[in-house]
Formats: sequence, C-alpha cells, structure tokens
Amino acid sequence: MTDPTKRLRQLIEAIYLKTVAGEITWAFNPTSDACETDLGAGSIEVVQESDDDGNYYSYVKIRNSEQEVVENIYGGTLGKGARPFNTGHKNYWELLSDLRAQSYRSAMGADKIVASMLTQLDATDLIIDDDVPF
Repeated sequence: MTDPTKRLRQLIEAIYLKTVAGEITWAFNPTSDACETDLGAGSIEVVQESDDDGNYYSYVKIRNSEQEVVENIYGGTLGKGARPFNTGHKNYWELLSDLRAQSYRSAMGADKIVASMLTQLDATDLIIDDDVPF
C-alpha cells in the first residue's frame, strides 16, 4: 500500500467516525445532491450517483480552497479488497455508502428532529430491547 493510499484511508475512516460522533457539521447542496463540509485547508464533498444499471454508489471529492477537485476517492481507490480497520465495515465501498447516509442525516438534522418528536411524545425513556432471545 502506498503512503498516499494509507493517508486517504485514514482520512475517510476519521471523517466517518467524527460524523457518527456528531463532530462534523455537514451541509446539503441540492444543486449537486451532495453533502459538504469545510475541513482543514479545503473541503469534503460526499456524492451519491448511480451507474448505467441503476446501482447506487458513493464517493468523496476533496477540494482545495479554490474549490478545485484535487482527489476523487472511490472504494477501489483505497485498495481492492481492502477492509476499513476502525469502522466495522466489510469494505470501503460500504463505508463510503454509509458515510453518505450519515452525512445526509447530519446535514438534514434528522437526529434533532427525531429527538424533538420523541420529546413531544414523552417517549425518550422507552426501552427498546434489540436482543432477541433464542
């Protein structure tokens, strides 16, 4: 694995983990149908597109301060068969898809909306048991 590939893997995994933790503020751009955030000396854009067969995939664009794309990151960019070490995903394609979903939830404020609905329903303390006994 080349050093740039390793650094891109680190970047994508760190962005995902910080997004899930609510530590990155995302904005939705309806023109490009992408989620965006400023980060360091540039910005990140998480894009979802479909191929000719209608299958959706996600990828990340890294932009510089002039908004020029300096890197496109697809699952295959990060190494064929490579597996994320820190996130529990099977591969980077899956991680990028999940990053798109999480960044979209963040940009649209989904968690805040659900929390306010639960508060209105006085249901914030409902116990939900995901463990199904067998």
